[in-house]
Amino acid sequence: MIRVLHRTSEWLPRTMTWLRQLIHDTDPMVRNHILTELIHPGSPGHPGLRSAREEMPVRHLMSRVLKKAGLIHGNGAELSLAASLRPDVLHSHFGHIGAQDVALAAHLGVPHVVSFYGMDVHQLPYNDARWLPMYRTMFASGVHILCEGEFMRDSIIALGASPEQVHVHRLGVDVGRIRFRPRRVAQGESLHVLMASAFRPKKGIPYGIEAVAKAASHIPIRLTIVGDAADDSARIEKERIEGLLARTSIGSPIRRIGFVPAAELQTVSEDHHVYLAPSVTADDGDCEGGAPVSLIEAGASGMVVVSTRHCDIPGVITDGRTGWLSDERDTDAMAAHLIRVWETRDVWEPSQIALRQHIESRFHHRIQADALIRFYQRIGGGE
Repeated sequence: MIRVLHRTSEWLPRTMTWLRQLIHDTDPMVRNHILTELIHPGSPGHPGLRSAREEMPVRHLMSRVLKKAGLIHGNGAELSLAASLRPDVLHSHFGHIGAQDVALAAHLGVPHVVSFYGMDVHQLPYNDARWLPMYRTMFASGVHILCEGEFMRDSIIALGASPEQVHVHRLGVDVGRIRFRPRRVAQGESLHVLMASAFRPKKGIPYGIEAVAKAASHIPIRLTIVGDAADDSARIEKERIEGLLARTSIGSPIRRIGFVPAAELQTVSEDHHVYLAPSVTADDGDCEGGAPVSLIEAGASGMVVVSTRHCDIPGVITDGRTGWLSDERDTDAMAAHLIRVWETRDVWEPSQIALRQHIESRFHHRIQADALIRFYQRIGGGE
């Protein structure tokens, strides 16, 4: 059985449950170990989860001090723990983690895989001058790069990677656990719209609120927002959203729900017809990178999806066929789509079926897991 060492800075933020899914899906055929700096209290466990900071606190602290002083280039505690696990492949999650792991991969003498996810493509290398040279060193080391879609692939190549080393590997969703129920508007119902995400500028929540308010002048509509600020860095965006909500009227109360577990979100979504994902590239360059997992899951459940032509979202939604897409920040176009969705409410089903079939064929977690296992085996000599 091939042994893979996964590297991530923390395990596991609530907005990164997809990483647990990715690793868990390969467990039957891969001996997975996870080496992380920080383990959040209450995080889901994994038998291969390890932390040098927790297992070797004194050595870990000394290594950090010496590294900060420029006396050493790696963390001795992490190097020692990683070597003891004897991996066949090192898989770094996020580009900046991969850039820092080049020396670790060389020390272990194993193939190095780096997965990019979004902010590491469009934000870090453009906002912090340290990262682009480190990325190019990483690219030159012969690293294998995985990304979520064609848009992100082209963006990584623009940073200096060769086309041959960048491969598309989509984030999979457990389609089997998502009940497909094509949405219907009952007699006397309004159009029930759901937005669900962390309060981050890239999610475009204020634009979604504005679009719903514009549509409310023409159709009966109800809005639910699920989510909150994930950390202190999102405080300004939360204040912006709350200020806009205080000034906005759509003819019915706008329902607010904080973060909820995935199972509860699925229950909440059952009462909604439309999933609205107004994603944008934020002013600091942060973006989805690929496509939001929540959007893919909503489409698989039978909801109508209204979103934007942002990153790899067009790889999930075909405008006018399996959903509706507008340009980023174009609230007039988004509102027009919501109105069109309402006006065509009696003929949604063919597009809902087509979207479900597309997700099953390209984003099913088992298909993506099998592809990742074969990739590990090919580069790690496990075939």
